[in-house]
Amino acid sequence: MLLVGMDVHGTMLRSNHSPFQGTMLRSNHSPFQGTIKDNAVLFGTYTLLGAVSEHILYYLSGVKKTLSNPVITGFPIYGIGGLTIYWIRNIILRYIPTLPIYIEFLVYGVVLSSIEYISGKIVGAGSSSYVKGTSIVDSWDYSKNPINIQGVVDIQHFLLFSMAGLLMSRLNPYILSTLVCDSSI
Repeated sequence: MLLVGMDVHGTMLRSNHSPFQGTMLRSNHSPFQGTIKDNAVLFGTYTLLGAVSEHILYYLSGVKKTLSNPVITGFPIYGIGGLTIYWIRNIILRYIPTLPIYIEFLVYGVVLSSIEYISGKIVGAGSSSYVKGTSIVDSWDYSKNPINIQGVVDIQHFLLFSMAGLLMSRLNPYILSTLVCDSSI
C-alpha cells in the first residue's frame, strides 16, 4: 500500500494506485528526484512564491532598501529549498513512513537553515552585509536577533523554516497534481 498524501481534512490517504502518479515516489525513481518536469515545476513555484513573499514582507516591514538584482542572486534559494524538501519527504515516505512529525519538523529546520547559512556565506550575509565592498549583494543580517550564528541564521528563522518545510512537504503533491500535465495519468 502506497502513502499518497492527505485530503483537505487532514486524513491520510493510502492506495495501491497513486492519483498523483508522476508526482510522488515511483519504484523506478530515486528518492532524490521526481521527474525532470516535477523538479522544474517545484523549483519555479517556490522561487516565485519566495520572491513575491519577500517583496510583500519588505513592503509591509517599512524597510527602505533596494534588493540588488534579487531574482538572480537571491530568489533561487527558495526553489532549492522547495526541491530539497520534496526530496527529503520522498526519502521519509520511502524509508521511514512512521517518522514522528516533530522529528520531521527538526529535520526541515536543520536542512533549510543549512541552505540559508551556506547561501549567506557565499553572498556575504550577516553582520558584514552592510559593510561596503564585503558582500556580493545587499543581504540579510540577523546578528541582532537572539540565538544567531554569525548573523546569517537564527532561531526565529529556524522555526519559520521548520514550519515552512512541513507545509511544503504536505502541499507538494497538490502543487504537482495541479501544475504538471501528465498524459500517463
